[in-house]
Amino acid sequence: MNAGKELELVDAEYIAEVATRIYAEEYQQSYEQQHPGRFIVIDVNTRRGYLGEHLDDAFDAAEQDDAKGPLFLIRIGHASACQMGYLGSQFA
Repeated sequence: MNAGKELELVDAEYIAEVATRIYAEEYQQSYEQQHPGRFIVIDVNTRRGYLGEHLDDAFDAAEQDDAKGPLFLIRIGHASACQMGYLGSQFA
């Protein structure tokens, strides 16, 4: 990524790749020891991370700082930020 140049909205996979790399380089080692299970939102343009107990707390912190994004959510120490499921209408 070019220094000083903002990342434009491109495809989601590229944003995820950049954010994951930022997390690995700047946050992962200390945050996985100090904040396991919490959430971090990465602003891929500024490389700034916003920590929260819950995912909405992390997004609120980014919003309060007027983060412009693109933003990417990571759950610290987990393979994915959220788990989702669908049982289908037969269980409704």
